[in-house]
Amino acid sequence: MNKDALRIAASTVLVSLLVACGGGGEGPGNVITRHEVLPASDVTVLAGASVPLRASAETFGPKLRAMVWSSAAATGDTAGSLSIEDAACAHGALSARDVPGSTGLSVGSGICETSARVPANAEGQFTISSTVMAADETRSAARILVNVLPKPRVDYDFTLAARVDGHADGTVALNRPLRIVADVKFDKPIPAAAKLEYEWSFLVGGGNFTSGSGLALNGSEVTLVLPAQGLYVMLVKAKFTHGAEVRTKTATVTLNAEPASASSAQRQLDFTVSAATAQPEVFVGSPANLRASYTVSSAVATGKPSFKWSQLSGPRAALSNPALASVFVVPGEAGTLVFVVEATIAAGAIEETRSSAVTVRANAVRERGAGG
Repeated sequence: MNKDALRIAASTVLVSLLVACGGGGEGPGNVITRHEVLPASDVTVLAGASVPLRASAETFGPKLRAMVWSSAAATGDTAGSLSIEDAACAHGALSARDVPGSTGLSVGSGICETSARVPANAEGQFTISSTVMAADETRSAARILVNVLPKPRVDYDFTLAARVDGHADGTVALNRPLRIVADVKFDKPIPAAAKLEYEWSFLVGGGNFTSGSGLALNGSEVTLVLPAQGLYVMLVKAKFTHGAEVRTKTATVTLNAEPASASSAQRQLDFTVSAATAQPEVFVGSPANLRASYTVSSAVATGKPSFKWSQLSGPRAALSNPALASVFVVPGEAGTLVFVVEATIAAGAIEETRSSAVTVRANAVRERGAGG
């Protein structure tokens, strides 16, 4: 695909003209019949974040030859540059099928998912372009405008993660004590006068705490018992205070509670699913890409799983095709949003479903310190 990428790069002027005229898919015979990109609108991100990207295209007549991404500064005072992973879509999926009864006519299709990395020193406006090319050299381009805000300057930066001790996959037993831990890591030692406070709560489900009081627990770890089978999502807030600097970060942990007798050895399929995102915090109106991955025992002959995404809690968000393993969500309001994916896999007459949750925190654009 490298030669095609060079060919497209060498025809930037032609692509610009096609974009100015409404795209490259309106030529004779409407060769490129569809070219869509996500995000579908302008994006605002903090420096140091990433922008998920997805392009899909179809051709009629010639096959689809290439799909590439590129980026450039949109204004003269833009600082830094974006780095697009797999810009030549080497890992994209291109396919074609012949049109029955025709001579030399095909229907081509392609999908390319990747992301653009925003360096910590970037600031200003950038354009990200998706260009597709058919075998007859017909091209189409679509562009996304990315507004990059500077990362807030802080004296002490930190990360926050939450985990359930001794249960890496989040599968736990009912009515047994569980130790949930908040892990905080600072970029440098903090003064003794600094204060770090914690607060735990449930976003989905509810349990019985056996340490602390109520839901306003202020320790870095809690012990609890889950009373019913199902999916639970816990939220921990860590508030750091040092003089005038006050910052709050959040993290979540997902628990799948099962009866103590439902051990993995008793499951007919050794099948797990995990939901994750590379954009755990976004601005309102900007997307996060949620991905489901799975593992299944190689000793079991199964097909590929089917997926079903839905939103469990938080302000409602637009969700792209929920039947795909990879989906885009665009929050319309600030808040913490919880999404769950259900994956179902079959082996002969055996069918089992697993679920996993992932959270996205949406910040109002005026909050220039997303996550701070």
